[in-house]
Amino acid sequence: MTADTGRREIAIPQNLAAPLIEQLRIVRGKLGGTFTLPDSSGDRAARDALSWWEGQKKEDLSLIHTALEAMAAPVLVIDCVILRNNRTQLSSRLAVLSLKPEDPVFLIGTDPAGKDFRVEYLRHRDTFINTLLLHLAGTSPVLSDSRLTFAIQRQDFPVLLGIIDLRRRQKYHSLMDHGALPATMNFGEIEQSTKDGITTTDPRWILPFTASIAPAKFTPPQPQEIRQSLTDLISKGLVREGTSPGSYDVTEAGQMLADAWGDQITWIGFSLVGARDDGKFAAECAMAIRSESSLWFIDLGGKGSAPVAVTTTNFTLMRELIEKLFSPTGISQVPDLAAVQGSMSHAVPVLETPSPSGPVTFQPQGTTRLGRAFCSKCGSPITKGWAFCRNCGATL
Repeated sequence: MTADTGRREIAIPQNLAAPLIEQLRIVRGKLGGTFTLPDSSGDRAARDALSWWEGQKKEDLSLIHTALEAMAAPVLVIDCVILRNNRTQLSSRLAVLSLKPEDPVFLIGTDPAGKDFRVEYLRHRDTFINTLLLHLAGTSPVLSDSRLTFAIQRQDFPVLLGIIDLRRRQKYHSLMDHGALPATMNFGEIEQSTKDGITTTDPRWILPFTASIAPAKFTPPQPQEIRQSLTDLISKGLVREGTSPGSYDVTEAGQMLADAWGDQITWIGFSLVGARDDGKFAAECAMAIRSESSLWFIDLGGKGSAPVAVTTTNFTLMRELIEKLFSPTGISQVPDLAAVQGSMSHAVPVLETPSPSGPVTFQPQGTTRLGRAFCSKCGSPITKGWAFCRNCGATL
C-alpha cells in the first residue's frame, strides 16, 4: 500500500472526465459547472473512459473516484491568485467536498498542453493554508507594530485603491527624475488613476489586481461619484484636502496604507463560491497582503452591498481568518442541483466589520512589548536619539 504523505498527484484526461463521471454514476452538483468539462458523449467516449479506468493502478482508483466527485459536486470552490514581488503570478483552484477541516481537498488545474486535468490530493485543508502562509512569510519577519482597522463603503474602495496606485506612480517618477515626491494629488490625477485601474488588466497594480477578483465588477465612476468618495475618505481619516483648491493628500494613516500596499511582497486574492443551506449560491472574496514590515487582511465580502473591512494582523490571526474564510457558515454539505436557483448572496463576514461611517482605528508605529523602537517607514530597528533611519534614510 502506498503511504499517505499528505500530497499526491494524478492526471485525468480532460476529454474523459465527463464520460467517467457518467459511467461511474457520480451525482453532479451545481458547482460542478465551475470546472469546464469537454462535452464527450456517445458509446465511443464511454468505451474510452472505461478502458482508461481499467488501465489505472488499483491503489489509485479510489483517489481518482474521489477527485471526480470533487469536480462534479464540490460544496465549495476556492480560487486563489498569488502575486509575488510583482514578478510571479500563481493561480490555484481548490475543490472542497466537505467543510470539515480534517477532510481532504483537491487542487485542480490543467497541464500546459491542455490535455489533462492535473489533480493534487491534499490530505487536509491545513496543507493548503500552510502553503499560503509560507507565501506570506517571505524571508523576513513582520516588524511593524502599527495598527490600522477600518471599513468603507464598497463604492469608495476603488477610489482608495486608485489613490494608492497614483502615489506609487508618483514615487517611481520622483525616483527616476531624482526629484521630490509631490506633496499632493489633483482631482484629475485621481480620476484618471481610478478609471485606468478599473479598465486595465495589469495585476502589478493593486486596483486592477483587486478588480480581477472582486465579487462584483468595478465600473468606472463618474466625476461626482469620485468627489463623494473623496469626501467619504476624508471623513474616514485616510485622505485630506491639500493647500491648493482641488488638491488632496493622504493622512498618516493613508500614507501607511499606500506604503504597505504599494511596496508589497505578496498579494493573495481569494474568491469563493458555495451552495448555501437555503439553496442559493454564497460568494465571498478577500485579500491577504504582505508588505516589507506589515501583514493585512481585507474582507471584500460577496455580491451584496456590505462594506469592505480592512485590518492589520499577525500570522496567528491571519491563519484564523483564512480558516474562517474557508469554512463559511450556511454552506450545504451536499449541494442539491434541484435546489440551487443560480442566485448569489453574501456569505458571512470574515471580519467583525467596524462601522463604515466611523473613522479609522490607527495606532502609528511605536515601541513593541520588548521596548524596541522601529522606523515608521521601513520597519528597521532604530535607537533613541537617531535623527534618521540608517536603513532607508527616513527622518525620525
